Amino acid sequence: MRRSRKIGSFFRTFLRRSRLERELAEELQGALAELIARKMRSGLPPDEARRCALIELGGVEQVKEDVRHARIGYGVETTLRDIRYGWHGLWRSPGFTAAVMITIALGVGANTAVFSAVYGVLWRPLPFPESDRLIRLFQAKQRENQNPVSPLNYLDWRARATSLEHLAAYRHWSYELVGRDGKEMVPGARVSASLFHVLGVRPILGRPFGRRYAWAMSRVVCSARRTIST
Repeated sequence: MRRSRKIGSFFRTFLRRSRLERELAEELQGALAELIARKMRSGLPPDEARRCALIELGGVEQVKEDVRHARIGYGVETTLRDIRYGWHGLWRSPGFTAAVMITIALGVGANTAVFSAVYGVLWRPLPFPESDRLIRLFQAKQRENQNPVSPLNYLDWRARATSLEHLAAYRHWSYELVGRDGKEMVPGARVSASLFHVLGVRPILGRPFGRRYAWAMSRVVCSARRTIST
């Protein structure tokens, strides 16, 4: 059957459900009456004839369900019936409905929070060009996972590195920002002059740190996220 004909048949069946159910009931009652009459003509009493006719027919309700199942759109009709039944049950028990809604809301909120945290930590790429090429180096000792790298070790690594294109160092720091409204501690970092080159970024205004400022102090770049200084 072509798709357009299937769609048309589905809508006709869906819009004429009451009429189809009535016609089905009338047809089954007619078939049942004919079977009963045939059994009675063979000499069975009325009650026994009806029982034998129902057995031979397979049960009126079972036949109805088989016919409904064969119709196009039966799944949609069943789904709508289940939704109506569930809605009526929830409407009759407002306390239970409220508890279910609160539970669902808490579950969705918790899953959203966990997914957001996991995405931010594990899946979301870093906001730098070719971020998949960035790696982090650190020192490790027995019974200790990570340790700060000394400046001399960093310089030695940079001089001897052959598999890395560039190398930069940083250390988290906090700074005191003084303004008209008072003082405020802001997060920042002390970095080597090569950090901007390693990350592939440039300041929106001004110049990044260069080699001439590699050992200079009080050279600061203000970021939307943190303050960076040499």
